[in-house]
Amino acid sequence: MPAIISGILAVVSLSFMAPSPHLSFTEMIRFLFVVLLLITLLLLINLFLNGMIIKMSYDATKGETSLSGSVKFVARKYGTLLLASIIFGIVVFLGPYIVAVIISIPLLILRELRFPAMFIPLIGSGILTIFMVIKLLFYGYAILVDGNSAIDSLKKSWNTTKGNWWRIFAIVLVFGIPIGIPAGLSDILPLSASAILTFLVTLFITPWLYSSLTFAYIQLKEAASVECCM
Repeated sequence: MPAIISGILAVVSLSFMAPSPHLSFTEMIRFLFVVLLLITLLLLINLFLNGMIIKMSYDATKGETSLSGSVKFVARKYGTLLLASIIFGIVVFLGPYIVAVIISIPLLILRELRFPAMFIPLIGSGILTIFMVIKLLFYGYAILVDGNSAIDSLKKSWNTTKGNWWRIFAIVLVFGIPIGIPAGLSDILPLSASAILTFLVTLFITPWLYSSLTFAYIQLKEAASVECCM
């Protein structure tokens, strides 16, 4: 059910994100503003829906899955989940590029940063972003499974992924490629075909990804507990 709702929202958003080629400058600014609001709203809703998938996947391991129970549980944890997501976004996506800009400014002033060396800070920040995404990926699972706070969930994710970075990266890569297919083909396929493909990918691949990561988190946490006891 969460995946169905997420798929419907993704399809509906496609019709709003296709700009008319005859928009004036003012109309284009308004269009971009509406798109920004729509993306923000979708992120907030999908945060809740994906949280439901995580919670239901975890409950399934105990044979206690409940749709209404997951709604109530995620609603109680949503504030913590949102705060952790904001911190995650700042640390993972904004932080590395701020560092790249800070490094680039004195080099540009001294004229020591020339093409193609000027892309080195940008490439480095991209690599750092990918590394941080994997290291902090399980913050939502720490909140919904273990009841950690926003800051503690990020710390828990960092410690849980220790020594397993490449394994988690492989899981994300396997599922990330098909999830990115609709966006990659959006300029080639008709809107109707792109909408159908987006819905199917969201319906099947997205819950598969989150449930797989839920089971991976449980296994990594249990393995970490065993190592601590030895």
